[in-house]
Amino acid sequence: MEFQLRPTLSMLRAIASIERSAGNWDRLALNNAVTTERARSSALQRCVNATLALERTTSEPPETLRRLLSAAYQCEFKLSLLDIQDLYRTLTATSEDAEIPLRSGPQPFERPDLAVGHSPLVFRTISPFLIEQRFGDLLSWTEGEFEHDTLHPLMIIGVFHLCFLQISPFPKLNHCMALVVSKHLLVRFGYDFIELAPLTSALATDKDRYFAALRKAEKTAGGDWSTINAWFEVFFGALSSCAEMLVSREAMNLDKRRLNQVQQRIIEIVKIHGPVSRDSIAQKSGINVSTVKYNLGVLSKRGHLKREGGGRATSYTVN
Repeated sequence: MEFQLRPTLSMLRAIASIERSAGNWDRLALNNAVTTERARSSALQRCVNATLALERTTSEPPETLRRLLSAAYQCEFKLSLLDIQDLYRTLTATSEDAEIPLRSGPQPFERPDLAVGHSPLVFRTISPFLIEQRFGDLLSWTEGEFEHDTLHPLMIIGVFHLCFLQISPFPKLNHCMALVVSKHLLVRFGYDFIELAPLTSALATDKDRYFAALRKAEKTAGGDWSTINAWFEVFFGALSSCAEMLVSREAMNLDKRRLNQVQQRIIEIVKIHGPVSRDSIAQKSGINVSTVKYNLGVLSKRGHLKREGGGRATSYTVN
């Protein structure tokens, strides 16, 4: 499996942004700006719900699949045929000693949400007769590229996601499998911010763009790869958005924990009564006006409060 890459400037900028945000997240984590387990659980549920919104080939009751997906997203994973088979067992509640069959018939890759009268087809998957060879080639190529370090890990993961969907090796839930495996590979290579800012949520917010990019990229996948950048742009852009959102949110949470009592009191009053003026804050808090004025400036500069108007009409709301 040969791979020719012609990166665009925006693609390189997106990778740089992801790496920068991942580093910022690591520093925040070291400074104990770590989100609670409750937030992690909430992020997992968003991830599961978004995955369900992107999958079409299943007849499982939503609650059953939601529970199985949660387990699949949380299980330990490396990358081998056995690992992927075990993941499929988890996702389909198949016993450990049961053989995992490969797809034996046609199964087009389709989107789940188009109105009646519109074709859900994204692209046709490969012939069942080619699955075993192509799937083996994909796994060998992926591990080889990770080991040789000739391509950026994000590019390798993006190619894996696309080619897994093109192959669709299993009888069902191939899209779920691609999303789950991509998440595990991202965490494996240090992009663990997606545990709190799920990639699937970002992809599901603009399904049209996501499926259109996959459709365009698949046309040359395994050939000259001339359309692969269409998918990379969406994949990297979604990851960059996830990372930037999380870092911004956690930096704000860390900053809030550093606020003094006066600043916390001012934010509390603005939350309850906002938009509210400086004099009103002083009156309601019992803090003198000059102290309120100084701290309003600090809180506005740090992004905790938003200043509106001017002069005597100036008011403050929570940002």
